[in-house]
Order: sequence, then C-alpha cells, then structure tokens
Amino acid sequence: MKIVFHQPAVYWEEGFPLGNGRLGAVMYGGCEKEVLKLNEDTLWSGYPVKSQRGMSAEAKARAGALAREGKPAQAMEILEKKLWEAEDVQMYVPFGNLYLEFAGDREITGYRRSLDLERAVATVEYENRGKRYEHTCFCSEPARACFYRIRSEEAFTVKISAGEGFLQDMRYEEDGFLLWGQCPGRSGFTVTEGNGGGVQQTFSQEAEERGMGYLGAGVVRLGTAEPGFRRMVFSVRILMSWCFASGFVQALTAGTGILGFMGWIRRS
Repeated sequence: MKIVFHQPAVYWEEGFPLGNGRLGAVMYGGCEKEVLKLNEDTLWSGYPVKSQRGMSAEAKARAGALAREGKPAQAMEILEKKLWEAEDVQMYVPFGNLYLEFAGDREITGYRRSLDLERAVATVEYENRGKRYEHTCFCSEPARACFYRIRSEEAFTVKISAGEGFLQDMRYEEDGFLLWGQCPGRSGFTVTEGNGGGVQQTFSQEAEERGMGYLGAGVVRLGTAEPGFRRMVFSVRILMSWCFASGFVQALTAGTGILGFMGWIRRS
C-alpha cells in the first residue's frame, strides 16, 4: 500500500515520517530544495534531576487506599489536584534540519511523491528538462541510520546545509563538517501553567542548568553509479548521548557536481 501525492510537502504535517525506533526524519520531497527534519530519542530539554512536585508517592498511596475502600471519586479528586500542581514534563526537541538545494534553474514535470507503507520507504520521481530523477529515503534499524539517495540521468550540483532545531555552531573539515547543538535548559512549568492559553515556554539559562549538548558530523565521498545514472547518497546516524546528548551524523555522498561543497555547507 502506498500514499501518493503530486506535489512536495509545504508543512511538517504533509511530509513523510520515517524512523527506526530511535532516529526519525520527516521528508518533504522537494525537487528544488529538499528538507529533512531530523530527531533522535535522547534529545530533551532539561537534565537528570531527582525532583518531584505535586504527584508524590504519598499522594498516590493515599489515592490507592481510597480506591480499595470503594471511594473512587475521592481517589480521583486527590490525583487530579496533585496532577495540576505537578511539574510539567520536559520537552522533546529536534536535532535540526538538513537541506539539499539544487543549483541552477530547473523545469520540473511529472512529479510524484509516494510512501510505501509496507517497506517504510519514501520516493520522489520527476523529470528535469526531460532527464529522470529519483529521490529515495528510508531509516534502517540494523544500520541505525537514515539513508537518502538521489539518482539522475544527468550530472547535478547540490548544496547541502543544516540549521534550525537547537544547532549552534558549525565547523568545516577537509572531507565534511561538524555540527554542535545544545538542548534548552529545564522548564519549571506546572501542568496547569503549561495548559494555559498564551503562556510562553521558558527555560533556565544558568550554565549548570542547561540541557544536553549534541554533536553531528558529516563525511562526503564521491563515486560512480550504474551506467547512465549519476548518484548521490548520504546517511545520518546518531550514535550515543552524553548528558549533555552526543550525536553523530554521517553524510556519504557519491555522485557528480558537488561543487564547492565545503563552502556551501553552512547554517541556514
């Protein structure tokens, strides 16, 4: 079974979600500028701390005792009161975005974007001035990676960059790049405040209360593809987390026309 669209996604909700249980990506399917929104399950605001407000062990024990006594209404009253006094959960945050932008004017025809629900593979197919292109993306659990491949009947130049999320810095290497980010500090909102309309979420800016840091790395390699086609492939992996989350992003590129790659990779 496949879900099929005939235009790229404009909003996050229209993208194709892919994942391997730990690493996730939303693919927009752009043929002039592709967007991959990445996340990873260890990236949260805040930091490990033993603090609990409102929903204490004593409150839960009291509610349990009332329930066993056949007084569910009183038990629910205690739980609801303590829940609304409790500190809100911390926020799951994104790793950031990867962008693939094709250079030059393009004339796109025959656009088709599909998500294979049985194979969990997203595919974009189109022609640029009569030359066929195919973009494929999936996340592998054995490889612990998200793979993105572009096949085409012509040489192409693509600019790769990264940004948004909580990325803070970038450094260029001889064969790739490094990205640093840091999740926001702990939020002290209660559940009541968090559910209030128009409340601005705030995070601690104290150095000792900032959230997890994370690292991404990209590696670029050039190669050949099957006869008649040019190909570019990159993979994204998050390897580990330190409490301050560590991550690793690996980009493997095989194809042609990755002109000035080091100069083009930059924070958006």
